[in-house]
Amino acid sequence: MWIGEATAIQWNIGFNADVVSIDKTLYYKNLDNYSFVEPMGQKMTLKDIFVFALITAVIFVICLFLPEAIPIHFNAQGEADIIVNKYFLLIGSVILYSVYWQFFRNDNGSKE
Repeated sequence: MWIGEATAIQWNIGFNADVVSIDKTLYYKNLDNYSFVEPMGQKMTLKDIFVFALITAVIFVICLFLPEAIPIHFNAQGEADIIVNKYFLLIGSVILYSVYWQFFRNDNGSKE
């Protein structure tokens, strides 16, 4: 649970089913400007899943053309001291998707 969700918690607890539902989070700018809104995790749409899958597929195709070992860090002498498998670069899809999420989505979950 994020701090904003903990702050906005409402008594939506099912004691019989041992369930706590978190359906609000606190959006806070200052003491006079705050509101309770839907948590970001619930706003993912089918389009967002498609964008993530597309980013991952593009990086995978690029990885097919790379050598098996990729140096990702070099020491002061210019020698590679960390070498990874080429499919390690698929982790970069999370970074690219984060950029998409931050800059190319608007509040209602659709692309601007």
